[in-house]
Amino acid sequence: MRVFWSIIAISIIPLQLFAYNFLETKESGEPIGWDNSKTIQYYLDPGSLGSYSNDQAHTLLKEAMKLWKNVSTANIKFEFAGYLPEDVNKDNYKKYVELITCLTENFDLCDNLEVHQDLKTVIIFDDDNYILDNEMCRIDSCRARAGPMTFEGGYSTGIKYIVQGRAVFGPSTGNVAETVTLFAHELGHLLGLTHPSLNQQLEHYALSDLDYLLFYPTMEMWRSVGVGGLISGAEGTTLNVDDIAGISVLYPSDTFYQDTATIKGTVKKSDGIPMPEVNIVVRDVTDPLCKAYSFITSRLCVHNGQTSWLCNEPDGQFIISGLQPGDYTVEVEEIAEDPDQTGVLNAYLAGDAEFWNEGDQASEDPYAYTVISLAAGETRENVDIILNRSEVTEGRIKYIPLDVILANFPLPETTACTDTTVDYAGLIGIEETPQATTGGCALIIKK
Repeated sequence: MRVFWSIIAISIIPLQLFAYNFLETKESGEPIGWDNSKTIQYYLDPGSLGSYSNDQAHTLLKEAMKLWKNVSTANIKFEFAGYLPEDVNKDNYKKYVELITCLTENFDLCDNLEVHQDLKTVIIFDDDNYILDNEMCRIDSCRARAGPMTFEGGYSTGIKYIVQGRAVFGPSTGNVAETVTLFAHELGHLLGLTHPSLNQQLEHYALSDLDYLLFYPTMEMWRSVGVGGLISGAEGTTLNVDDIAGISVLYPSDTFYQDTATIKGTVKKSDGIPMPEVNIVVRDVTDPLCKAYSFITSRLCVHNGQTSWLCNEPDGQFIISGLQPGDYTVEVEEIAEDPDQTGVLNAYLAGDAEFWNEGDQASEDPYAYTVISLAAGETRENVDIILNRSEVTEGRIKYIPLDVILANFPLPETTACTDTTVDYAGLIGIEETPQATTGGCALIIKK
């Protein structure tokens, strides 16, 4: 049995859980990435990408790689290994692209053994979108697709590392910064991250200009325009704290866990039964929309490389690591609609969305909260949320409204979420009409 390659994917066994969303995990719950001690070498398609020459597209790709490489709490290394011997197109792409993942100890079961055995990580410029439309994105249209291709390990011994990946990019339809956002987003998938569900409140309010886009992690940028789309502009070219914490858990620096804090807890219904597949959000009270982290409880489990529901009974656990020292609130909510984008079922809350408060119990004010103060290296345990019902009701509160969050924790005059200052257009030698600046971070709250 083989695993389908997807940017939306497999997840976490409920014994030992980690924050954010990862494409795959070991049976222990440890997320699967590349070997942290090695450099990821990639081979590049020599063709062009829409209006970009190969050199221009490669320059922007390397800029996107820098976003991940420059995370101080992570250890990530990319290296250009050379060009493929031919321009990859509709006539030859099957020599390089395979939708099925494979395990090194079970190569005999691979659909396209030749593609997997060479272990080359390939980045392809799909100049006419043929590969994406006819192979990678036949069900849902998309502008790019990336992820692991081959794993070290076997069905009997389990997955150890990613050892081969693929990224396919279609021609850009937006500005240069959007192309960098697209590259960065897909490289996140190549590294082992998938989409978080964070700040869904912003989708349901009218906001001034496009400031709210700054508050989405780069790995969540698909949300603003629907399936397969990314926002225009530079908002996604600055990693948010959720992106940074997620990639740092996958590829931790030597001091990552010493310098950051962790919150652990569970979510249960009012009758004590665990509540799986709901979203936990942790917010820094000084910058609540920008400095926010997410985790989905009790996700799909992985057994020896196979996607399966035959895992231990979900227990509603969550663990969010990588929190900078500071003061935080914890809230539970339903996962944003369109569950395919997060790789889990859309579970419905048995009760209302609510903050955690000390001594949390059923049938209480959902907006009562307790602030948790964390120091570097600290782990706060037993942050247990008891929902106010055991059954789903039609009138439930699906997420804490934005006006409630901001009434308790106003935005600072200057948020930590900012646009990039890099002139990507100038970097590749083209002129681009500048977009209107979004100014500050004022929000107009309207239901």
